Amino acid sequence: MRFCATGVTFGSRTRCDHSIVPGDNNSGHSRVEHRLTFHRDDWSVAVTSIAELRSTPTMFLPRSRLEVTENGDTVLVRTWSSDIPRTCS
Repeated sequence: MRFCATGVTFGSRTRCDHSIVPGDNNSGHSRVEHRLTFHRDDWSVAVTSIAELRSTPTMFLPRSRLEVTENGDTVLVRTWSSDIPRTCS
């Protein structure tokens, strides 16, 4: 998509992968990746986020990552993770 007033071309892509082994409740894995891109003349920016979730019999294990690039150079990377106890009975 191109915004004529600014000359910026915008793009986006989302990929979702989910899996589980039948009979193994703790084999489940979900991963979502979302990427936004912005281009104008000799300038480009991309923002990529990834969220993943796994579990063990006692914990939920969410993980996430954010990466920003400008003209192909990485300018920001952040990661987050938690080990969340499964306290439901």
